Amino acid sequence: MGLRALPARLARTRRRRRPADGARPSLLALSFRFEEVQGGTRILTETRVDTTDPLAHRCFAAYWQFIRVGSAAIRRDRLRAIKRRAERSSAATAAPTR
Repeated sequence: MGLRALPARLARTRRRRRPADGARPSLLALSFRFEEVQGGTRILTETRVDTTDPLAHRCFAAYWQFIRVGSAAIRRDRLRAIKRRAERSSAATAAPTR
């Protein structure tokens, strides 16, 4: 699902009835975008959240304040690992053959 389709999908989902237990769900979308740049590839990550009502918004905001730092650290760690792997693979491919 592309980012352009996300708002329409979230709008359709929002119209659904609330679960019987009264839960107030939040909708989460993660994306990884790869852009060719001179000398390599840039990876862009994005997280989007849409809450279904004001209470869900406040609950998610409290949750996000709690996990934000850890989430960012995990994301940076994963991006560094991707970079190391890509550079290692590139170096192996570029090695001269006899």
